[in-house]
Amino acid sequence: MATTTARRRQTQSMRPYTKAEINTMIDESEAEFAAGGGIDDEDLRREDEEEYERELAEELSDMDKELYTSEEAYEMTMKDIKAIYDEKDAI
Repeated sequence: MATTTARRRQTQSMRPYTKAEINTMIDESEAEFAAGGGIDDEDLRREDEEEYERELAEELSDMDKELYTSEEAYEMTMKDIKAIYDEKDAI
């Protein structure tokens, strides 16, 4: 037996649901939850928060790494300054 969510995806159309269809979906969802299926609001929020935390940690994991050593940064700055002066002299 397909889960309520899977069944909705299979039968979803562009027309609005009737009141009877909505009541049937609610009844099916409540029966699924009563049988131990589904997830309650508290668990859903916790899972969402955990997923957000994991994604955020992954995105920010490189931020604590030093991009350049102080020597590399100095060298690059000096090269940029030299290039600016060289351009001015060339004109």
